[in-house]
Amino acid sequence: MRAGLALSGVGVLVLAGLILANSDPSQDILGLDQERFAAAAALGALLLVIGGGFLASFIERPGAALRAIVLWSVFGFTLMGLYTHRVELAEIAQRTIGGVVPGLPVVSQTGDLTEITLNRGLDRHFMARASVNGANTVFMVDTGASRVTLTANTARAADLPIDRLNFSTPVRTANGMALVAPATIASLEIGPAVFRDVAAFVAPEGTLDFDLLGVSALDRLDSYEVRGDQMVLRVHH
Repeated sequence: MRAGLALSGVGVLVLAGLILANSDPSQDILGLDQERFAAAAALGALLLVIGGGFLASFIERPGAALRAIVLWSVFGFTLMGLYTHRVELAEIAQRTIGGVVPGLPVVSQTGDLTEITLNRGLDRHFMARASVNGANTVFMVDTGASRVTLTANTARAADLPIDRLNFSTPVRTANGMALVAPATIASLEIGPAVFRDVAAFVAPEGTLDFDLLGVSALDRLDSYEVRGDQMVLRVHH
C-alpha cells in the first residue's frame, strides 16, 4: 500500500509536469497561474504520500498510528506556540545570556525607542561589549570620565594613528596620573546604537586596564539610568 501511495505521488508530479510542459506559459490551469499550479501539485503529492502513509499505518497498527498522530499534534502546537511568542522568548533568552556573559547588551525595542540594558558584573562595574571603528572591545562604563578613553591596543585595532598622536593631556587614571592623547572615533557601536565622530582619549601603553565608556559617548544617548544591577541606555531612532 505504501509503495502504491509513493507511486501515486510521483504520478501526480509527472502529470502536473506534462500539463505544464504542454500549456501556454501565460495560460491559467484550473484557475491558477502556472507557478501556483506547480506548487499546488507538489503539495498535493506530498499530502497524498504523508496522509496516505498515516492512513496505512492506522489500518495496519491503529494504536501506533494514534500515538504518532498525538505526538505530531503536540509537536505542531508547540511550534505554533513558540512562533506566536517568538519575540518574547527571544527577549527572555537574550536577557538570560546577558546575565551570564559580562557586557553583553540586552536590546529591547518599543516603537522608535531602543533600550540597551547592561548587567552589573561581579566586580560591581557595568561593562559594555562594543565596536570601535569596526574593532570589537569591552568597555567599562565610567560616568566620571569626560571622554571615551581607549587603551593603546584598542586604538591600534581601531586604526587610529597612535604613532602620530600627541600625548600631552594630563588625566587621572586608576593607576595614577597619565598623559593621554586626544582623538576622534569615527564609529562607536553598542548594540544597535551607532555614534559618529566621538571625542576620545588614547592612553599610553600600560596606563589603562580597560577601555572607558565616558561622557562623550553617554551624552549621545537620550537618557541612561541605573536600576539596581542594571544600567539602561535609551536612544531614539
